[in-house]
Amino acid sequence: MREEKKVQNKLTLSPATLGLYCLGGMFPAGFVLVITGYYFMFFMTDMLLLPTALAATVYSAIQWWKLLSMVASGMIIDGIPLKSGRYRGWSLIAGFVQAIAFPLAFADFGLPAGVAAVVVFVCEAVLMLGYNVSWTALRTLPAKMAKTSQDINWLNVMSNVGGTVPSLIWGTLSGTLLAIPLWAGTSNQYAGVCAICSIIFVLAGIIMYNLAAPYDTPADSLHNRPAVNRDKKESAGIMAIIRSLRGPMIPYFISGILNSAQAGFFQTLLTYYTAYVLGNPMLAASIVTLQSIIGLVGSFVVPGMTRHVTKKGSMVFAQTFNAVSYVLLAVFGTNAALFVVIRCLMSAVGCIPNVTSYGIPLDIGDYFEMKGETAQRAILTSVGGTTVRLGFAASTTISAFALAAIGYQAGAEFTAEMGRSVTLLMAVGPAIFAAVSAILMQFFYKVDERAIDAYRLERAARVS
Repeated sequence: MREEKKVQNKLTLSPATLGLYCLGGMFPAGFVLVITGYYFMFFMTDMLLLPTALAATVYSAIQWWKLLSMVASGMIIDGIPLKSGRYRGWSLIAGFVQAIAFPLAFADFGLPAGVAAVVVFVCEAVLMLGYNVSWTALRTLPAKMAKTSQDINWLNVMSNVGGTVPSLIWGTLSGTLLAIPLWAGTSNQYAGVCAICSIIFVLAGIIMYNLAAPYDTPADSLHNRPAVNRDKKESAGIMAIIRSLRGPMIPYFISGILNSAQAGFFQTLLTYYTAYVLGNPMLAASIVTLQSIIGLVGSFVVPGMTRHVTKKGSMVFAQTFNAVSYVLLAVFGTNAALFVVIRCLMSAVGCIPNVTSYGIPLDIGDYFEMKGETAQRAILTSVGGTTVRLGFAASTTISAFALAAIGYQAGAEFTAEMGRSVTLLMAVGPAIFAAVSAILMQFFYKVDERAIDAYRLERAARVS
């Protein structure tokens, strides 16, 4: 029995493959995450000088669009597979879309507030559609590339590393990049940095397109199958999304939404919190840097941990820890040193679900396949990603409008009462969400991960 477990957990992918998957995958996407996640609302209120309520409306609308486009991404990939393969072609196309849309989403064209709000929404919406199609393609590719559970874990580690390194780069070099004379001190300073990132998107898309060629073959394309032989159950419409929400996908879906809602509060309010509550505007970049370092180091520990702890167990532990930590933030969060310490501890524990949670939809796909049921993997991955977008959209909507409700406006006095409101928003709701997320996974998610490992081993033997 021990020998069987050892074989099932063996890594079969080469270091070169893992490294290229990191560079061509989530590395460029990490720049979208850090700049859009932490500065998009700030860009609208303090660069475009949009009224806070209008900026909150645009910001919230984008979060809900991210949700809808995430759902659509699985339908696009499974419904319109390209002749080059099901995933790598869409990854390349999405990379070019993001390269164009990213700088435009942070550009100030000198337009009136109402027109500027529409333009920034359209540009950001195109960026998010490209991002979500790319994300779903990249996160589903492990189903093709992996022979074992450890392959999936390590590919997820590389995704996390790729997504984390840009945060580290930003935390270290943001001041230098924003100070480039071409745009320094202007309202287009973020657009200039995003234009540099566009080059990375194009190069990464080319890398991933070539790396995935041996795994994501033309034979996987539906275009290579006669239309009369296609199983109607494999349609990639809205009914495929609905059918995917069954069995273990239900508790995972709800738990994932609550888990992601926590991050929405934090990302939306961090810049305001450090600037006005803690009185240190540069602390936001420092926290991003510290979290990036912790996430980068911690990601490499998780695969070894999963040899002894299930994905489910690791997620339950992490969410329980988060619930307690948020309570501590509510009590001690106005102390800058304690705030940083608590957030660093949360980042260390958060490395676990950051690696394991993205493997769960692939586990569920194999669970369905084991039972002889349809397992449309891009659909399952996009539904898993939808939990992130839905939780984030709900929490960022609440955060953005709460910011307007407490009276925040650029240039106006930020009162002590506003500071207390921001602190509570960042702590109380997330504490509840984390606790309920842990309960759902512990008592309602029922997938035997060892049985899944055994099935993957048998399937790999059949294919070879």
